[in-house]
Amino acid sequence: MAPAAPDDNYATTTLKNTVAPAGVNSPPDQRRWQNAGSADLDRNCLVRVLLVCDNPRVASQVSSALLGEPGVEIFAVGTPQRGVAVLDDGDAFDVVVADNDTAPSGGFYLSREIKARGQMGQDVPPVILLLAREQDIFLSNWSQADAYVLKPVDPFNFSEALHSVVAGAPLPALPGIGGDPTPSLLDVPGDDDAPAEQIGGSIGGTAP
Repeated sequence: MAPAAPDDNYATTTLKNTVAPAGVNSPPDQRRWQNAGSADLDRNCLVRVLLVCDNPRVASQVSSALLGEPGVEIFAVGTPQRGVAVLDDGDAFDVVVADNDTAPSGGFYLSREIKARGQMGQDVPPVILLLAREQDIFLSNWSQADAYVLKPVDPFNFSEALHSVVAGAPLPALPGIGGDPTPSLLDVPGDDDAPAEQIGGSIGGTAP
């Protein structure tokens, strides 16, 4: 199956189109690329990026920022729902990068879905949202995204932010980058290793 035209526009100039993980019958919005000249990258890859984006220009900004870095693999899908499905299928990624303006449901939905799965015990990667408006920073934090990057994507700043998030390190103090995820109601406050304090009485008893 030939790739959809938007995919061709941003894949062929920067990253080499390779075999899609699900085989030749993969959906047209599901593609995988690796840095040109690294034939065995998907066997020895250091950082696997799940890119959720339906805008060729934004996807080109992301891929260009990572072009030339050894050991970076980008697997791109065209909808948030496809991104969630890929993670639910058990494909392992080091980070999810999502354009918040991706139709039909956007990056906030995607981040909340991923974080909800993590709180239920699923192993999920951190999330970086690409935002068009500073006003969306509050909602990015509400969605529990690990970081945000304002568009247009600055190649150096984006690369620094991505590698910091993957390493679990503090975000660099660079323009247009930040993140302060709002704690979930499912998170137990205080020390993560401390036992949860009993709120009510024992089974069959009366709460104090």
